[in-house]
Amino acid sequence: HERTGDGHEEAHEQSGRSVLLIDADMRNPNVAELLGLENSVGLLSVLVGRTTIEQAIQPHVSGISFMGTGPAAPNPAEVLESRAMRDLLSRVRKEFDTVIIDAPPMLPVADASILLTEVDGALLLVRHGSTTREQLRLAVERVETVGGRLFGCVLNRTPRRASDDAYGYGYGHGYGYGSALPTAVKPEQVQKSGDEASTLSRS
Repeated sequence: HERTGDGHEEAHEQSGRSVLLIDADMRNPNVAELLGLENSVGLLSVLVGRTTIEQAIQPHVSGISFMGTGPAAPNPAEVLESRAMRDLLSRVRKEFDTVIIDAPPMLPVADASILLTEVDGALLLVRHGSTTREQLRLAVERVETVGGRLFGCVLNRTPRRASDDAYGYGYGHGYGYGSALPTAVKPEQVQKSGDEASTLSRS
């Protein structure tokens, strides 16, 4: 494996766990670009039968596997709600120890809510200086409404600081990860789990 400076490759090898990251944000796909990978073939290509799961998965230098969105979909919600999507998730669960799905924002569209019914839980990505407490409250409420399980929240795009309570991990796109959870999320709503599949949704 090629080594990277952020230690993700070493962590992957030490853990021995296989990880698949799926970009399911068909309305605004950008994960492939951030990772420096192709997005011409991906999730939609598999769902419509144009390619196989194996052909749609790309290796990343960090040690994880990645599946992009593929071509643009005219009806993302319908695609994500399809039997083909359920079959795909069932298949990759068996082949990977951990499956992470990058989903669209919770509030504007139904895509993330649809995915919540097919995964073990969700992590809400909260944008520093942009997401309001009311938006976060509504996002948490939507997770609960569809019967989803909230693992917790990640505060991203935080200003970089030299203090001990902020991490300096860089993922190629300049995001920093703060240590504090928004106060709108009650402690009992934040759960940690080792389950296999989770949805990352921006609120």
